[in-house]
Amino acid sequence: YITDQLETEVAIEVVTSVVDIVLNGDAAVNDKTQFADTVISVTNSILQQSSERLPEEGAAVSGSELLRDLDQLAIQCVDGNTNIETRNIQLTTQTVVSPSEYVTGIAVERNSIELPAQLFQFPETTVVSYYFRNLSGILPSSLDENTNNVLATPVISSALVCGDVPCDTSTVVLSSPVRITFELDMRKDDEDEDEDDRGRAVCVFWEFTGGEGTPLSGEWSTRGCRLNEENSTDTVTVCECTHLTHFAILLSTGVEVDSEHVFALKIIGYIGVSISLIALSLTVLILVCLRSLWGLRNYVHVNLCISLMISL
Repeated sequence: YITDQLETEVAIEVVTSVVDIVLNGDAAVNDKTQFADTVISVTNSILQQSSERLPEEGAAVSGSELLRDLDQLAIQCVDGNTNIETRNIQLTTQTVVSPSEYVTGIAVERNSIELPAQLFQFPETTVVSYYFRNLSGILPSSLDENTNNVLATPVISSALVCGDVPCDTSTVVLSSPVRITFELDMRKDDEDEDEDDRGRAVCVFWEFTGGEGTPLSGEWSTRGCRLNEENSTDTVTVCECTHLTHFAILLSTGVEVDSEHVFALKIIGYIGVSISLIALSLTVLILVCLRSLWGLRNYVHVNLCISLMISL
């Protein structure tokens, strides 16, 4: 049983190291599909037994390495039509030939991802899709420093494979977006509850950062994603994005403060602290310089002012 954050990070590091060794050709496996099944089962156990969530910085690194390696594992080790299912992770691969409409990458309960036909630029393409039931323990939940967020949904991803390598879809201009549907209960507990109390759904994707000499990491981003309010309901939320990666919904649990207001609050704080320091300095100077004010009471006041100055 994984009892602390360190054990979780070490367990993830062991899994990613083993996957890297195999995928880089430094070790051979007889049955690659069975190897992928074993790795996913071990990862499922880590997610299931981890008792504490990782700190934000550690989660960004460990979570990014795990997601990247699981993607590469599926691309290199799993054949065209495979389904590997555990309690927390489900992997589905399927071969698609020149579709004319949306293709469902994976559908678990009421969560799904649908890919537009425009993405399929090759005669035969393999769709690799993951469903992660709960990654809140190993992925950060914050979108930025100005909001307080919670990872409120499973994480769903899809990638396209052409032959043995990922398809290059970066130049494809989509007239129809990728549709990701999440089961998310946004119903109010009572009539007096407003939107700020319940939270606001934000469609996000995991954007990898670093690489090429710098440590791999990542962060949640909203770039290219939007909430489709027309097709969303109180129990189902639909996101639309212009690219493929790992998608989820962050639930904003506090009032969002934009960058202009944050800057204004910082300026007000700096001015207030400066005025306080000047006033305290003058008070100390007067009490020390005027001999007529010397006494035990004012000695206490001087020490109090100095303490306040240090605390500021």
